Amino acid sequence: MTSRPLVLLASVVLLGGLAVVTVSCRAGTPEDATQRTTTLRTPWGEPDLQGIWNGETITPLERPARWADKPVLSAEEAAAVEKWVA
Repeated sequence: MTSRPLVLLASVVLLGGLAVVTVSCRAGTPEDATQRTTTLRTPWGEPDLQGIWNGETITPLERPARWADKPVLSAEEAAAVEKWVA
């Protein structure tokens, strides 16, 4: 009678371990990685940037020359840029 909970616990641990191994083996298949890179490229091999682009962020696609040597803007500078963009 005392071995029944032990058998139940061992079964749950075994099935849980099997599920983890199955999921982790399937997640990293080379076919998935190849599919991801081909869907994000144009037919001529460049990155595909199609999509919806809007100006809801103050982060430009290219860093302006005036901030080339400054890695981070101060809070005041960021507020000034937000005011200028709005």
